[in-house]
Amino acid sequence: VEPFMEAGIPTFVAKPFCYDPKEGLKFLAKAQKLGTPVTSYSHMTLRKSFVAFVKSLKAGKFGQVNAASTCGPADIKSKYGGVFFYGIHQVDMALTAFGHDVQSVSMQRSGDNAVGQLLYPSGLKVSIFLIKDYAGDFSFSLCTDKGPHSQTFENDEVPHLTGIQRFCKMFKTGKEPLSHEQIIKPIQVLEGFEKSIANAGKVTKIK
Repeated sequence: VEPFMEAGIPTFVAKPFCYDPKEGLKFLAKAQKLGTPVTSYSHMTLRKSFVAFVKSLKAGKFGQVNAASTCGPADIKSKYGGVFFYGIHQVDMALTAFGHDVQSVSMQRSGDNAVGQLLYPSGLKVSIFLIKDYAGDFSFSLCTDKGPHSQTFENDEVPHLTGIQRFCKMFKTGKEPLSHEQIIKPIQVLEGFEKSIANAGKVTKIK
């Protein structure tokens, strides 16, 4: 996609944005210097059911969140980039819901599956369950001062349409829908997961 960006053509990069945060940051810096709008995201963050959930969450309708977890499909041994390939969906969803200011991460394997954790400066921990043989839609569970809340995010009537509409709007207006931090932070988290798996679940700081 770099030739398009260098030519000044608004560029959408399908998930994941990249596999190396350093290279990703160089790409974004170059795009910014050239004035080329770029974006990348998981379309799961735009499912109508998820958008409504995040709106309710940020409005405090579920109460104060003390802990949270997400669950969905992913193959940490995928030939298309391991945890990056499908892990991007839950990571992007978690950051959209709880914030991009992740302090550190860890991940432990359990056979073909894995459980990751995001640690926030507030002390909030979000567990991410990556299950190879998973049936059903992505889901979140919250532990709050009002009690537990769980929700599954069913597919839209026309899958991917909201994601297509977002980047087409960028093509038309030249306005990026996400900050560069919002684009690169999921990749930094996934790299942290990869490093943690390679180091027996050791906690990895996110720069």
